[in-house]
Amino acid sequence: MGTSLGLVGPEMFGGGSFAALFKSHPAEVRNAVKAAMHQDKTPADLRNMDFVPGGHGGSHPCLVHEFVEAIAHNRQAAINIREAVR
Repeated sequence: MGTSLGLVGPEMFGGGSFAALFKSHPAEVRNAVKAAMHQDKTPADLRNMDFVPGGHGGSHPCLVHEFVEAIAHNRQAAINIREAVR
């Protein structure tokens, strides 16, 4: 299931939902996104918060993580510039 335009969806990253995909990211990624989204919360509040990103199906953390992983492992990202601009 992709976005309303059918261009980007969790199937590009192995299927499932963006929520499930987000939960599969390393704790450092999940915690950084949580902290950025809830800057008014204390670290203790953030640790105890059950959080799944919203907006655009929660795709932004997944896309950023994929982009950084591609750079770190010297490979082509799942969404490259040519696909992103079409």
